[in-house]
Amino acid sequence: MNNEKLAGILLLLVLVPFFDSQGQTSPTSDFRPLTQEMLNNPNPGDWLMWRGGYENWGYSPLDQITRDNVARLSLAWSWAFAPAATGSNGMQVEPTVYDGIMYLRHSNEKYSAHDAATGDQIWEYSRPITGEVIQGDTRLTIHRGRGVFIYGDKLISHATDGMLFALHPATGQLLWESAMVDYRSGQQPSGAPVAYRGVVVVPYNCTAWTAADPCHLSAYSTENGELLWRWFTSPTPDDPMHRTWGDDPQVYPLEQRRNMSPWMTPAVDTDRGLFIFGIGSSAPQQPELAGTNGEWPDRLYQGSTVALDHRTGELVWWAQHHSDMWNDDAVYDRILVDAKVDPDPPNALGVNPSIDADITRELVIGSFSKDAIFYVYDRSDGTFLYARPTAYQNIISGYDGTTGAYTIEPDAIMT
Repeated sequence: MNNEKLAGILLLLVLVPFFDSQGQTSPTSDFRPLTQEMLNNPNPGDWLMWRGGYENWGYSPLDQITRDNVARLSLAWSWAFAPAATGSNGMQVEPTVYDGIMYLRHSNEKYSAHDAATGDQIWEYSRPITGEVIQGDTRLTIHRGRGVFIYGDKLISHATDGMLFALHPATGQLLWESAMVDYRSGQQPSGAPVAYRGVVVVPYNCTAWTAADPCHLSAYSTENGELLWRWFTSPTPDDPMHRTWGDDPQVYPLEQRRNMSPWMTPAVDTDRGLFIFGIGSSAPQQPELAGTNGEWPDRLYQGSTVALDHRTGELVWWAQHHSDMWNDDAVYDRILVDAKVDPDPPNALGVNPSIDADITRELVIGSFSKDAIFYVYDRSDGTFLYARPTAYQNIISGYDGTTGAYTIEPDAIMT
């Protein structure tokens, strides 16, 4: 779909509203700051964050729309998004709904708040993005917001110019802004931010030509935007996993490793205080260019699921899906569920022999990536439980059930 068409996209609400109006305050009421408890246990009538909750379910328990009445839905109101600006590549945004107000990020760095029942605009705010930011050699796009996050009395978002900022949700007034990265470096905030216990993390998209620090996930104070910690997606020399970049890591030293972007919104394990997310492919993609053979673990932490302590950014556990020499980019949503695990071995690529099918476990499931493989891990420590294909795939022949180590089909290895 081209940008001209995107400029005319309308936000549509049906006669049965997305939110449950019972118990909601009016848009003119005093704003109620969102507490951590409210974020941990969202009101079913709200949609407070990317995928609706920390578990990344993307599920609403509301039941007004059923099989019996879905055919009778019709337009309640519409609102045109702002025209897409130069450098925009489309709309990838989920609205945030809280207390009867809908908050939107547009594709040209404009933000607006609306009465979710009528569509009436309450306020709008525009970031002062110059042409220099979105044109020329920077090659940046300004569509990658995907959403905003309300924490306390602050609506937090990031901008294409490398700034993190907060607005007051009731007025759209700018409260603070903080520099995250130099936009000229090629590093760019991407997925929707997520905040937990005063710490907001910002997913980044890094490119093969990024001329700055290696890619990272960074955390900031929700109070003032102060940088709290930064975790690099490639192991630093003091990390034992530095050796996964070959016997001589200087063949591809840290400062030359590119991509490995954590560009999607992390899930949050609120019991353990963990940010859990995926990391994409590396540059170089071919193992031999870095002096490795692609065997597990290869050039961490590309192609992996990782869990970080929200307070310090310390790595708690990691699990590598496979060496990603095909740009499978395993960054998509990690989903947190509690369930019994009883895989069907004939259809699995690997099963942990210690699985007890009668025990309910706390799981990380995903990622539904381009490799067509579904993975399940124990979210307390990243233990591999099982993996199975979701469609035909010919790159992985199997996984060690105990360690989660992968075996690549010989014909699939790129040289």
